[in-house]
Amino acid sequence: MSVDIGREAEELSRYYSELGRRLAQSGVRNIAELISTYEQLRRALDAVSRQEIGWAAEQAQRLGVPTAVQPAPGG
Repeated sequence: MSVDIGREAEELSRYYSELGRRLAQSGVRNIAELISTYEQLRRALDAVSRQEIGWAAEQAQRLGVPTAVQPAPGG
């Protein structure tokens, strides 16, 4: 049983290292930063509706202002 626990701990440690490496490739320092960024993004998305974002994107497009957001088709 202790062999199983040791093996599982080693697997978890390798996974954690791999996860950290993949996060770093994405510009995220660690899991805590990832969670913090996720929560910040979630709060920001909760503050505006998709309809508001779509309306603003349509207005910007109509005015010829470049945006990263594309209006919804048929919007």
